Amino acid sequence: SQDENDRLDVGQISSIVVADISNLSGEAGQSLGTKQGEQHMWLDNVAISERLAPHRSRRGPEGEMIIDDFDLDPVRCLPIGGPTLELTAGPDGDDPSALRVGYDQQGYRWAGFVAAVGYLNLTRYTQIGLRVKSDCAAPLTVVLEERDGSKYVTRHRLDPAAGWHDLALDFACFSLDPATQDENDRLDLDQLRVIIPVLDTRRAEVGEDGAGEYLVSRIWCR
Repeated sequence: SQDENDRLDVGQISSIVVADISNLSGEAGQSLGTKQGEQHMWLDNVAISERLAPHRSRRGPEGEMIIDDFDLDPVRCLPIGGPTLELTAGPDGDDPSALRVGYDQQGYRWAGFVAAVGYLNLTRYTQIGLRVKSDCAAPLTVVLEERDGSKYVTRHRLDPAAGWHDLALDFACFSLDPATQDENDRLDLDQLRVIIPVLDTRRAEVGEDGAGEYLVSRIWCR
């Protein structure tokens, strides 16, 4: 969509829509998962408040922008490929919580999640990173999507021997996904909307039970 000032004007809000977007048609619906049988949704105590919502983003001690350190429930991420998304223990006392992304090789090829970054000004930063851990070797693709739908990607192989580590990715190492188009063939940080870490389950190792998982305790920029 487009807006004349690229800013949410609260005084112009005309409606609030809450929707279950599973069972959409086409490839998008397949990647988000299929639900069988009758579906139910309950809403309670919907209200407008003047109090500031809990922040998932904050400045870190070294000036970095912590986009999400997954210490608040519920998880504010959209699952891709029907993985199990849940909070679990993180690496240490300063980073006590992490997002667990569980997968197997019997479902969709790509398993991961979508996290919002478009509400932040990231133009002063040169890197985006994830603090990750994986018990199985697996190829991870990190996608940055602009507001016009153009996608920029880079790839990394998760190594279980590395344990918890920061995967620091220079913005300059992201290249345009040939399946998308961009008006200037350049990643524009002021147009960045979401980050999408996805794992190729067909090329990932799994445990004896046929399942695998990777953990993300923090997404940051510096």
